[in-house]
Amino acid sequence: MYPHLAEGGDGSLGEAGMDTARRMQQDGIAKPSHGSPFAEERPPRTERNGPSFDSARYTAPEGYEVNGPLMAEFSQLANEFGLNQQQGSRALDFYRRATEASEEHYARQLAGNTERLSRELPAEDLQMVRELINDPALTPAPMRDWVLRWGSQ
Repeated sequence: MYPHLAEGGDGSLGEAGMDTARRMQQDGIAKPSHGSPFAEERPPRTERNGPSFDSARYTAPEGYEVNGPLMAEFSQLANEFGLNQQQGSRALDFYRRATEASEEHYARQLAGNTERLSRELPAEDLQMVRELINDPALTPAPMRDWVLRWGSQ
């Protein structure tokens, strides 16, 4: 398909397309565009949009607590991506809304499964499950609380 790549002008075998492009750049025949994966190292990002994201200046919405280790990791990523304070806050807000939407979807799915199971399972089996859940010797309190909280959704 590309005979000039199959055999070089001097009779030598040509190279694959990416190898040819790299060699042309190394020989000074071609220069990569700025968005090219062959471009020299990208220049460091300048702070055009204000100062970098600072987790100490972030205020979590009412009812939410900041998780220190996760916020430190996010801060590193925000700075690596060149996010300023407003952009970092918007990213965190988006993540919070996405997490809430996921939890709401899970709660709806759980409610549907609960409804389906209550129709399909005999009443005596449901009563046995309730007794098992409420027996402290069989179900640890944190697990029981979680089951009851999500089961009531």
